Amino acid sequence: EFFIRPDIKSPVYYQYAAGANGKFEAMRYFATGSQDKTFRSKASCNVSNGDSCYWVEMRIPASEIGLDKFKPGMTAAGNFLRRTFHLVTDRHKFS
Repeated sequence: EFFIRPDIKSPVYYQYAAGANGKFEAMRYFATGSQDKTFRSKASCNVSNGDSCYWVEMRIPASEIGLDKFKPGMTAAGNFLRRTFHLVTDRHKFS
């Protein structure tokens, strides 16, 4: 899972998520909890499974998230998150 806010002066941010099963989702938010239901991503995602791991490759067009207009001195914010599912407690845990 990857979150990016291309312009820290704007509340708009994007979320891209992929699972080991190949499921891929992309969302845009106007503010925390305010999802843009009209957003249609042009990003692509490929997942490869190994014996004890998996690899995720996401290709996100710079223009989709406004980074095509990024200039020196501008600041973007982002973070990566790995979510695992705990089978015993039936809850997600983050690491």
